[in-house]
Amino acid sequence: ADLIAHRNLWVSRSIDGPANGASADPTITGGGEFVLFNSNATNLRPSRDIRFTRNGVQNMMLWNKPTKHVSVESRDHGNEYLTGASENPATSLRGNYVLFQSVSESADRLINNLAGNNQVYMRYLGPK
Repeated sequence: ADLIAHRNLWVSRSIDGPANGASADPTITGGGEFVLFNSNATNLRPSRDIRFTRNGVQNMMLWNKPTKHVSVESRDHGNEYLTGASENPATSLRGNYVLFQSVSESADRLINNLAGNNQVYMRYLGPK
């Protein structure tokens, strides 16, 4: 019988090292290639060319197993970081759609969330 190697992979980390804030609520795609989670860290980024997340709120992050990179995916229509916290990440089976809740007023380009209540948003990340 083949032996199965078990090992832990640390997904809530940056290319710069450990996250500087708490991460929680992970969810994984059907194939295990992508993990979504919430994080208060401001230093999670896929490369040194990407700016730090300095919006001061909890963001929804995506860890990409093939590249081992983590990126902020709770963004507004202009691909900018949200002004309000995001939480409760969910994903489609292949990881090409992600869902999250946010109180951010800037998450939708047509209707601002002026009530300040959590709303649910879906983001298309392209074919996977």
